[in-house]
Amino acid sequence: MTNLRHLDIRDTHISEMPLQLCQLTKLVVLTDFYVGKRNSSSIAELGPLDHLQGELCVWNLENIVGPSDAIEANLKGKRLIDKLELRWNPPIEHDSLCEHNNVLEHLRPSTNLKDLGIFFFPGVRFPNWLGDHCFSNLSTLSLTRGRYCTELPPLGQLQSLKELSISGFDRIVAVGPELYGNCSSSKKAFASLQKLKISKMTQLQLLMPPTDGGKCQAFPLLRELHMEDCPKLKRILPDYCLPSLTVLETTGRVDSFPRAPSIYVFRFADSSRLEKLPTGLYKLEVKGFSYTMDTLLKALEGLGCSDSTLQSVVVDGCNEIQCFPSGRFENLSHLVVRDCLHFEECFCGDGEGSLASLHSLRILQCHIFFAFPEGGLAAPNLRVLELHDTTALELLPKHMHSLLPSLVELRLLSCTKLKSFPEGGLPSTIEKLEILWCHELESSPEGGFPSNLKELTISNCDKLVADRNCWGLRTLPSLSSLYLSNCEGVESFPEETLLPSSLASLCLSFFPQLKSLDYKGLQHLSSLQELKLSSCWGLHSLSEEVLPSSIKYLQLFNCYLRLTERCQKNGADWHKISHIPKIEIL
Repeated sequence: MTNLRHLDIRDTHISEMPLQLCQLTKLVVLTDFYVGKRNSSSIAELGPLDHLQGELCVWNLENIVGPSDAIEANLKGKRLIDKLELRWNPPIEHDSLCEHNNVLEHLRPSTNLKDLGIFFFPGVRFPNWLGDHCFSNLSTLSLTRGRYCTELPPLGQLQSLKELSISGFDRIVAVGPELYGNCSSSKKAFASLQKLKISKMTQLQLLMPPTDGGKCQAFPLLRELHMEDCPKLKRILPDYCLPSLTVLETTGRVDSFPRAPSIYVFRFADSSRLEKLPTGLYKLEVKGFSYTMDTLLKALEGLGCSDSTLQSVVVDGCNEIQCFPSGRFENLSHLVVRDCLHFEECFCGDGEGSLASLHSLRILQCHIFFAFPEGGLAAPNLRVLELHDTTALELLPKHMHSLLPSLVELRLLSCTKLKSFPEGGLPSTIEKLEILWCHELESSPEGGFPSNLKELTISNCDKLVADRNCWGLRTLPSLSSLYLSNCEGVESFPEETLLPSSLASLCLSFFPQLKSLDYKGLQHLSSLQELKLSSCWGLHSLSEEVLPSSIKYLQLFNCYLRLTERCQKNGADWHKISHIPKIEIL
């Protein structure tokens, strides 16, 4: 037992460690350590385990009796540990706060540490070592839920820090010079930081720079700034602190924003939370907006934001928005409308604006959506179209075979009343087509599936699958992947003239009535490398003959026990598959 080298107890729900853990001096991996109450599982047990490496999470730190046990744990001497988490369990009695300050002081880790997380620290002030420039390898730091802390440590002195997350410090009103530490014109604070997230700071009002425009500089490489659930926040960092900023995200009401050159993401619930926005707004995400689209556009105009500059718009859970206007967003390349209960039309109104910039359009969980522009959706550069969960009878845009000449991906999910494809069929440019849960869709597109199709997925479309001999797949020169799922009534597959020789991957999942694989439909598949059969409970044996020699991978998952037995070595079907290099029976 003393030679044990690996002890993984993640997700085991234990509350105490094994006795005499300190005797396992050769232990290399210890994922978690739970500090016990009284004399059981003392953190001092970690002391002799000098060979620990990788990740370690120490739980229940409130059970530490005194600083002496923390000293004996000797975390400082464990130089091979890369990632460390230190966790308390709230609530902690107020009269023990000073004691916990001392405990964390003596839990100082090795300076080789790369990733540190401190959770539910119950002290008033973090120890001096947190922020020490000697931690030159620390790249990721998370400080979460410090209920009694009134200020943050000098984290700006961590010159290698790339990601910093600070969350749930309810007593901090302003973040000021104490965060940056000793910086100068030659030694910038947060010199390597690329991503900063500050969240759930209920009293935070100000995020101040290190000085008022002086020599001390900070955040030269900061690319992402996320300010979430800080309801009292009024002011964040000025321009000179954020020369590299590309992503700014906030959910609060902020009086001023830095003028960063590229990406902005704003999330807000209603117009009362909107203040002045930057003129270079690139991306807008609107969630839970309780007014119409016209009200939103007027609010943006009043705040100095031009909708003509927007390139990406996400509208989520805005139940009063009924349509998305045309002629307003001339540079729009990505549009997502999700979970808007009254959304009916896309690109409505009298606008003559072009959709030449539109590359991606997704309309998701908008149950009553029914219409694109009357003359069709003229978006010559649209590459991705996804329609999900709607009850429209004629959902797809008219004349899409000619008006969408660049479309490469089409996804139709839970379009429960869609019966047919539009007149003229689908654009020949489509390479990936997914049709899922479209129960009423009866036949394939006019002229067959697109000639450039490479990947085809069809699931829960019984009427469409029943028409499979009219799909014209045999004529598709580039079709390489076919996934069929939840197909009722299919007893034999594939038919002799159904599949093209270009097919490389075939997956059949949930074919409850499938009784046989048709050898004649498989024998010409000279490119087939992957065959997967999942939940085909009626299939008791494989095809009559040996499966194609090109197959490199065969997977049987959750199939009839008799079939899996026949496919074992010395089984009745083994000679049909023994040439396949990789066989998985799950």
